[in-house]
Amino acid sequence: MPAMSVRRMARSLGTIAVLVAILLLVERAGLFGSVTRDGEAIVIDKIFVSCDRPSSGDACVSDGDSFRLEGERYRISGIDAPEIGAPECPAERTKGFAARDELERLFNAGPFRFIPDARRERDQYGRYLGRVVRDGRDLGAAMIEAGHARRYQGRQASWC
Repeated sequence: MPAMSVRRMARSLGTIAVLVAILLLVERAGLFGSVTRDGEAIVIDKIFVSCDRPSSGDACVSDGDSFRLEGERYRISGIDAPEIGAPECPAERTKGFAARDELERLFNAGPFRFIPDARRERDQYGRYLGRVVRDGRDLGAAMIEAGHARRYQGRQASWC
């Protein structure tokens, strides 16, 4: 009889472990959380991951100044971060990964708002332009303060 109880308990623990793993995968894929509108702003409460992950889901960070959300691409207005995809030098790619990771950390610290740029809806690559703000704090400015981005001057400057 005790062996039967141990087997049953082991089976139950295995089932629980599988369910927990499934829930973690679903959460990391961005399926939990919400995206709502508040006037012109989009209120985003999602778990973001790096877009280069196979399970990046519907909320991911591309680099230090852009992200994807529910099939759309977004760029933070007024900042420029190092490139990951086409860097000028290895140092820029390294800085680009650090910038992407910092933006992911900022996004995952709690709900934030995407406030569309009043001057231009999209950039030349079709990405929506706007500011990202949490509790009155501009997250683009936070990226600049942390050294992961700089003010955009109308053209990309070298990070090498």
